[in-house]
Amino acid sequence: MHELSIASNIIDIVSQSINNKENIKVDKICVSIGKLSGIVKESLLFCWEIAAKNSKLNGSKLIVKEQALVVYCESCKKKTLICGNVKLRCGRCGEPVSKIISGKELIIDKIIVNDETKDSRYKKEHAGKK
Repeated sequence: MHELSIASNIIDIVSQSINNKENIKVDKICVSIGKLSGIVKESLLFCWEIAAKNSKLNGSKLIVKEQALVVYCESCKKKTLICGNVKLRCGRCGEPVSKIISGKELIIDKIIVNDETKDSRYKKEHAGKK
């Protein structure tokens, strides 16, 4: 179950990116995982709860979007989206594909925060008032 170490790495990356600012609470982290990444979505979500529990990201939600497998066929000279069972053959001509364009990645797409600083609360409370 390598998803626990992946969840821990995401926590480390997000914690570093918010630069340890005390008043920022991370609400959601949006990630994309490729079909060939070897990551099981359900396992990652389960491990997230465990890994985040004793961190600054406790209470945050991990949103996982599965990334499609896109390959390039040298015979057809076209990109093809592979759906269903993963067969590394072109969906048009059936030849083995020469290149995987996407589907192996793990990307942190977005970090959604709730800034609880005094200045941001003041701006929210006084928005639109003159």
